Amino acid sequence: MTILTSFFVSFLLYLRFTSSHPARPTFHLNSISERDDTSLSSYHLPQNGGPIELPAASYNLSLKAITLGIGTQNYTCASTPCSTTAAPVAIGAEATLFNAAPIVAISQNFFNDFPRFSVWLPNPLECNDAYGLGGFGHHEFAADGSPTFNLGDLGFLRAAKTATVAAPANAEKGRKGEGAVDWLKLTDKGGSRLLKEVYRVETAGGKAPSTCENLEGTFEVHYAAQYWFYG
Repeated sequence: MTILTSFFVSFLLYLRFTSSHPARPTFHLNSISERDDTSLSSYHLPQNGGPIELPAASYNLSLKAITLGIGTQNYTCASTPCSTTAAPVAIGAEATLFNAAPIVAISQNFFNDFPRFSVWLPNPLECNDAYGLGGFGHHEFAADGSPTFNLGDLGFLRAAKTATVAAPANAEKGRKGEGAVDWLKLTDKGGSRLLKEVYRVETAGGKAPSTCENLEGTFEVHYAAQYWFYG
């Protein structure tokens, strides 16, 4: 399958999803990764469209990677099991990061809708079959509660949240209608290598229920998002 064919199939699936919004769309874009555009200078961080935007990246940094993250936001109701008033407590997240440069090279506007498709994949590894993209990195939380991002040779980031804005009202709410997690800017808090800042944008799903009703212990909420890395 050529890149042009991949894009055509992708576009047809995009139209199908946006017109009928099936519970779980089916994708098969195996050869999209044949195109590898390593120049990222022409791409621009998505805008939220709300009254407040995330602050720009530091002037001395350049865009190093654009990734698609698919995984879970993790919560607990251990201290307030089944409470109808207490909210779940966030305890971290875990996601596989996929190199999105081949998709962005075709169309950044098209890529902006990929998280809303991806949150429906039951297993992040299905992204390999769904989009033809290989695993690129990993996101998790360290023992001290710091979010970390490991992109191998491209660098490692141990970060702290420095800015947040709510996801747009039309963001994909997720498998059970939980809602989309906030857009974030995170910056180096020490112990990083090559990477200094990351943005989480175009989020889909991942938000916790408003209370612990019918919930006890730890649980996961599936999400997907774009992550833009600067260094």
